Amino acid sequence: LANTSATWPNSSSGDTRPAAVARDGGVWTLSPPPAPPASATGAGDAFTGAALFALATDGQPEQALTNAIAAAAAHLETES
Repeated sequence: LANTSATWPNSSSGDTRPAAVARDGGVWTLSPPPAPPASATGAGDAFTGAALFALATDGQPEQALTNAIAAAAAHLETES
């Protein structure tokens, strides 16, 4: 992870920009799926928690980003 940087969208404000991981001269981006949420409350927490868990358990940044987007999207789909 030494030469890695990342940008995360602000899910709580409805930010739909892609998240990005830059490493070894390349950039990997992943956009959230289009889903109009009833409430984005907690989506950023789900995103951050999934990303940190993946990184803490020897996950690669690209996998952490994938897990984070999936967790936030799942939260938005189930939030009522």
